[in-house]
Amino acid sequence: MRKLILLCVSCLFVFNTAFALDLFKKENANNKEAKELSAQGKNDKAGELIEKEIKAYPDSGELFYNLGAVYQKDKKYDKAIENYEKALGKAKTKDLRSKIFHNMGNAFADTKKYKESLDFYIKSMKEKPTRETASNIEVTKRLLEMQKQQQQQDQDKNNENKDDKEKNQDQQNKNEENQKNEEKNNPQQQQQNQQNEKKDDEMKQTSGDKEENKEEKDKKEEKESASVKKEDKKGEKKDAEEMLNKFKERKKLQVPQFMIQKKGNGDNDGQVW
Repeated sequence: MRKLILLCVSCLFVFNTAFALDLFKKENANNKEAKELSAQGKNDKAGELIEKEIKAYPDSGELFYNLGAVYQKDKKYDKAIENYEKALGKAKTKDLRSKIFHNMGNAFADTKKYKESLDFYIKSMKEKPTRETASNIEVTKRLLEMQKQQQQQDQDKNNENKDDKEKNQDQQNKNEENQKNEEKNNPQQQQQNQQNEKKDDEMKQTSGDKEENKEEKDKKEEKESASVKKEDKKGEKKDAEEMLNKFKERKKLQVPQFMIQKKGNGDNDGQVW
């Protein structure tokens, strides 16, 4: 809604950025062509023609005024203001000075610098009062007031957000302080907190002991396993030695002839030990 109001109010502006009349005693052909080009929106070409004329007539306030108007139509406000200021230094009539101040007021209004705009409109009225400039003054005053109100609302909103943030932080600090005081003033709660802390420490210690015991147990089992393997190897070696000795004993065994007896006289009789 506020943007719509601003748009409607802005439409009331009468931007007097036309070329100055009676540029010279007799109108120049280049100046006439520049006005036609500007009317067609070809401001760059119009500006080039005017700059050529400025080289021929460097003391002409009207030419600098026209060049500023071309830049303003092209929304190049900095260059427009620069050429308007040059035109003021060379302007010889109140009528031209009034138009220059009026256009400078328009340029600042276009960039929402309403305070500066109002100042130049007032200067224009002092040189030569016009209905257009008087109308722009009234509109600019309203726009300036609306701008101040908006800035104040934005500032109030920022302050409100800042206050809310500080209140939230204060409340958080207060809650933390109350919690500490409650724990301090409540022996049972304090004792419970201490017990919980002690329990946590014991659990950490128990967990550490279990890990240590498990590590020691693993080392012990590993050592016992190695010892058993070593004993098994010793037993296997001893058994092998005993078997080897028995074999050697059997190999040494000899049967004397007198221990063999022959029974029977037949061919089928066997021999026995």
